[in-house]
Amino acid sequence: MGGSKIPLIPYAHGGSLAPLATSKTMIYWGATGTGAHPGLLSTNLAIVGTGSAQKHALSVIVGEIRTDEASKQFLQAHGVGTSLISSTGDYYGYHGDIATLDAADGSDFFGLDGPHHAVIVGEDVNNLDVVISHGINESQRDADTTIFPNIAISSTTNASDLGGMRSTRIMSAYVGGVSRDFDSSGNFIGTHVFHSHDTTGTSNFIQTSAANNTVYGAFRLMRPSGFSHGLPDTTLDFGDLAASEGDDSTFIDDSHFGAIGFDSSSPIEPDIGVARNTDISLAGITPSGVSICTCAYVTWGFWAAGTDPSTEHDIGLATWVAGERFTTPNPGSYTATGRYSGTLIASVANGPHETNGQVANYTAVGSYAFDLTITAGSPGTVSITTNGVGNTATQMTIDGATMNFTGTGSVTANNAIEASGTISGTRGAATLAGSVRASVFGAQASGTSAPPNAAGHFYAYDGTMNYQIGGIHFSQLQP
Repeated sequence: MGGSKIPLIPYAHGGSLAPLATSKTMIYWGATGTGAHPGLLSTNLAIVGTGSAQKHALSVIVGEIRTDEASKQFLQAHGVGTSLISSTGDYYGYHGDIATLDAADGSDFFGLDGPHHAVIVGEDVNNLDVVISHGINESQRDADTTIFPNIAISSTTNASDLGGMRSTRIMSAYVGGVSRDFDSSGNFIGTHVFHSHDTTGTSNFIQTSAANNTVYGAFRLMRPSGFSHGLPDTTLDFGDLAASEGDDSTFIDDSHFGAIGFDSSSPIEPDIGVARNTDISLAGITPSGVSICTCAYVTWGFWAAGTDPSTEHDIGLATWVAGERFTTPNPGSYTATGRYSGTLIASVANGPHETNGQVANYTAVGSYAFDLTITAGSPGTVSITTNGVGNTATQMTIDGATMNFTGTGSVTANNAIEASGTISGTRGAATLAGSVRASVFGAQASGTSAPPNAAGHFYAYDGTMNYQIGGIHFSQLQP
């Protein structure tokens, strides 16, 4: 990739931030579905600094390689992005159509004979590679600017680690984060935590199609019960499985995919970008002694959105985790126990949450552990606890906060096994309270051992809401 270090993002507004992994564009040239095309994906993230000194820049480009009437290949795609160059400021948002810069000789992709370069620009083109409009929209609250990014890409040899595992599947998803919220007049009213809603239903999912190289999904989310402000019950859709909608999402493989969703306003504009890219590194914000769980049965990633159910809500950077949940057909005889440990990734709002310019937003990484017990019955029961025999006193550690949690749930035939519970803890002198949901993923290995992975969402806040944290957890069964 060329130009700014994060594609689409101007150098002065976060494009200068250096990701820990080199910015890349990925192309999967195979497409077996009727009417499907090769897919192009570029998902890049830089997070620099920790706490209130943190900055970030995220871009997501998804699209397909098409062939015009002269049998010349070109890119038809969409791009979205966000950046935050001051943790207490407003996010920059980016959206627009993307295409390869047209070359009349047919060398759009990497030249006819070399030097194997191409240029991606902010253009809307039709199926014949005819330019309809130019420019990418850059917005920061009500200030909109049209920019014209040029992104140089260079061809490399085929990557042996791409395209290996390509699964067509439906995964249940959990989300968490914080949103900057505004009233109907555009005035800032606060930053508030949110979480996934209706987690055992069909509202939160990510679905992939290996045949069409596409992704489809939805996140249903809301603020905690009792909050007077923040996100109301909202569903954000993204992508589409149809081969004809290949410029809205791209599936490279199980470790690399992305999708963009669109609002219902006029004109219709992208309002969400979702990315999965195992090349993204969080080493710069991961505390010493903490590692990111390489959980075999769940996958996770980042997303961002600007949505307006009744009023505006800006989600600059948030997290999701998804997988195929374990169910049992015989809860009357199913028992399991296990101890899990793994990773927390969360968005933080730190500071007077209703005072614009004083509440810092940033991403944090931590660790956690808990015990799970599933007891047979009609229905069966599930419980989670962080004060079981052998556990240490602190079971959630992230951003200086230490928290414990307990929860319960029921086990019924062929339904998701999930526990919901309460969190209590401290961060310095502040007392924290919140909620957690946890489900299990992957088949039971043997005997009464629990399924190999657990994952879900969590959130917590203090009494004044001057500290709020919300995100995802995912963990591995311990021997």
